[in-house]
Amino acid sequence: MDSASAFAPQPAPNPVAPARRMLASDPQFATLLTEVIDALPANIAVLDREANIVSTNRRWREFARFEGLASGSDGIGLNYLEVCDQAVGDDAESAHEAAAGVRSVLSGNAPSFALEYSCHSPIERRWFQMTVTSLGTGGPHGVDGAIVVHSDISKYMRADEVLAE
Repeated sequence: MDSASAFAPQPAPNPVAPARRMLASDPQFATLLTEVIDALPANIAVLDREANIVSTNRRWREFARFEGLASGSDGIGLNYLEVCDQAVGDDAESAHEAAAGVRSVLSGNAPSFALEYSCHSPIERRWFQMTVTSLGTGGPHGVDGAIVVHSDISKYMRADEVLAE
């Protein structure tokens, strides 16, 4: 090695690569990753590049059951954009805005998108913050899409209402 190449800039190591290798080769690591995602206090769905739901966490599935979606339905296989585009009624405007944000992330025009929206039920007033983040350009399992996180922000919105009175 000559002295010039010794000082040439070296590519930065990919911090995700070791985790991807562990996920591919270690079933215990895959189980741990699933348990970590299930433990997060938000409703989470993973979308492929066409916006099909390919994975959901426990909170997502519990919310789906609570909302009375088809028995056992966790949304896997549904197209997130189609569901948003077909929304009607009071929440249609937010759903269409969410679809536009998901499209912007999946198309690569934005690395992420966030939206606060109401999602009231007959028994309670509630709000969520939706955050969509790109998963990049593929990996050992062909993951190329986005992660959608719906965090319950109801207590903050109710506090704002009280303060506004």
